[in-house]
Order: sequence, then structure tokens, then C-alpha cells
Amino acid sequence: MIASEIINREFPHLLFSDKKAKGVRLIKKLNCLFLPVVKNGLFKGFVANNDLISEPNPEKTISEFALLGKDCKVSLETHFLDILKLADDNKMNIVGVVSPKGNYIGVVTVQNIINIYSHDNSIEIPRSVLILSMNIINYSLAEICRYVEESNAKVISSFIIEDSEIQGAIKVVLVINQNDLSRIVVTLERFNYQVVGVYQKDPIDNTDSERMALLMKYINI
Repeated sequence: MIASEIINREFPHLLFSDKKAKGVRLIKKLNCLFLPVVKNGLFKGFVANNDLISEPNPEKTISEFALLGKDCKVSLETHFLDILKLADDNKMNIVGVVSPKGNYIGVVTVQNIINIYSHDNSIEIPRSVLILSMNIINYSLAEICRYVEESNAKVISSFIIEDSEIQGAIKVVLVINQNDLSRIVVTLERFNYQVVGVYQKDPIDNTDSERMALLMKYINI
């Protein structure tokens, strides 16, 4: 699943010349945290709802606001897992989609990725995501893969990010080619791995909302 399959081309954006009042109207209508900002057709970043709402001057233009996530942008070919990682790196829940020349095309929201990944049975493997937290000195992908393979599964891809909640720790994100991760979770926990997130088609707790909450906890937004 790549950006071109999940892009929202109709998501409203603001121009540098737009006034604060327009931004507030859109924020309230969409109930969103950020709005994309465009200048001369080019993506420039996002303006935060708190900045718009707290500004007392309704005539202040968007060009006068500090923009966030100026590099929080992807191409139409970007894989959804890379989009999630970029959103996490920027502490955003939305990512801009741009052309090779930087022209604004639309956005991808983290919530939309979650919704599609949860309910679209046409999406092929990988089906499940497992998130571990550990000290960086204890990280061994080879060892983790061996435990996963003992449960007749494979780690299709992986990446690590800094764990913002624990100094010196990382989060290891594993994409695994199984729908049910319960056996893998038991195995990893038996060897003292800390599982902090499980996202799968066949949930351990049978509650879709809890699966989503785990993923949202991982991306910290």
C-alpha cells in the first residue's frame, strides 16, 4: 500500500495569503490538529490548530505563522510504513504528498492508514506489526528474527526509532507475515522482550479499538 492508494486529494489547505479566521473555520469543521500550507503551488508545511486558535488577530495571514513539518512530505510511491515512520519522526498525524518538483498534491493521514489497513481485506501481506521496546545495547535483529521464525513466521521488514519515553531505549518495529501474533508475543516475552504494541488482523484481545490504540501509542500522536 503506497501513498497514491491512500492519498486524500480533497483535504483543504491554506495559502500564505489566507487569514487566520479561515484557518480556524477549517480547523473546527475538520476537527483536525494541522492544516497543510501551500505557496505558489508548493507544499510549505503545516500550521497547528493551537497556533491558529490562540492568535487574537483574525486578520493575521498564514505567512506570519510558524510552520511545522516542513519536511513531513512524501512522494506518491512512498510505502505506508515509511509514511508512518515519517509522521512519528515529525510528531505529526498527517503527511503531505508532493510531486517530484515539490508541488502539493494532497495528504495522507495516519488515521486513514489505520482504517484502511484494518478493514481492507484486499491488502496483501504484510498483515501484522509488532513493536518492541528495549535498550539499544540489547538490540539484535538476528536474534529477534530467530525467535519469530520459531513460530513459523518471517520478519518481512523492520526499522528502529528512538523511544522518546525512555532514555537510551529504542522501539523496534517488525512487520511480520502472520495475521495472529499471539504465539510470537508469548515467545518473545518468555525471552524478556518488552512488547509495547501489537497490530494485527486477528487481535489478541479481539477488540479493534484496542489494536488501534496500541498503534496510536507507538506513533505518539
